[in-house]
Amino acid sequence: DEVEIQERQSDFINEIRKLAASGTTITPTMVEKLLEEFKIPPADN
Repeated sequence: DEVEIQERQSDFINEIRKLAASGTTITPTMVEKLLEEFKIPPADN
């Protein structure tokens, strides 16, 4: 469901923003973990 994926992506982005705002360094590994956590399908590109 497209809307559901968009909602999860927006939650994911908010989570990254929160981490960045708290001074956390965002690593590719963290991003991957969060993508899995929010069940976001990998980008096509």
